[in-house]
Amino acid sequence: DFAPFYGGDAPTWSNRLLREIFGTRLSGVRRLFLIDYHTGLGERGTGQLLGLDHPSDPIGENGRAIYGEKFVSIASGESVAYEVTGDIAVSLAEHLTSAEVVAAAYEFGTLDAVSVFQALRGDHWLHAHGDLDSAEGAEIKDQIRSAFYCEDPVWHREVSEQAIVAEREALAALR
Repeated sequence: DFAPFYGGDAPTWSNRLLREIFGTRLSGVRRLFLIDYHTGLGERGTGQLLGLDHPSDPIGENGRAIYGEKFVSIASGESVAYEVTGDIAVSLAEHLTSAEVVAAAYEFGTLDAVSVFQALRGDHWLHAHGDLDSAEGAEIKDQIRSAFYCEDPVWHREVSEQAIVAEREALAALR
């Protein structure tokens, strides 16, 4: 499997801050829903609601109870994304042990996978070897933007509508 990102050897300052917030500010929470929005993978304008869990985790069971079949475990092999470690759901589960947690990433497709990975590869090259202020640097930055954001009102509407439905379903489950 190819994963173009390096997650590091230790939690970043932002990860440490989130863990602190989870441990102090959210300690009394009984139920929590988290939807982390992402773009770049999957069919253009179509979202996949990815459970940030392993198939047997309670986090995934809660998500599937609310969202049904559209809630796909990132570890299931049916996911458009690859499995990550150290994500926000792990922090939530570690700190909110008495809470019912549903954590998901909603991944919305933009371009085909090859174009997305070529844009990522170009961006990595640019930061390691290139000149950000050059014409080539500007072209690579345009490619990376296109890989993760569509300048298309139809795409915006499709993504927004799917996100709103997921948020309404989460709110209905909290009632």
